[in-house]
Amino acid sequence: LKVLSANIFSGCISLIDITIPEGVITIDSNAFFGCLKLTKITIPKSVEDMRSYAFAGCVGLNDITIPGERIRITGPAFYGWTSSQTIYFTGTDGVYFYFTNWLENCYARIVWEE
Repeated sequence: LKVLSANIFSGCISLIDITIPEGVITIDSNAFFGCLKLTKITIPKSVEDMRSYAFAGCVGLNDITIPGERIRITGPAFYGWTSSQTIYFTGTDGVYFYFTNWLENCYARIVWEE
């Protein structure tokens, strides 16, 4: 499994906790859109690409950690995130490529860690 397909868990209100398997490279558009009860997600270092609205409307997540040396975010992956939520980027390079709207309607705190 290299791609979590678009809309794969979109609107899944019973999803609470998920670990994305190592080897997944892409989290496609709307993959977790509107997963209101999702409180924990584990993203492997293999993920290099997150697409539009991948985590939009995930109001149950207090934080998310994006690991790895490089990550490409194409579009507003965190649309609707509030100031009470935090996005952690770990690794040395952080976001190496993104469209200018990757933080559209996202008010989450961004933390860069090495």
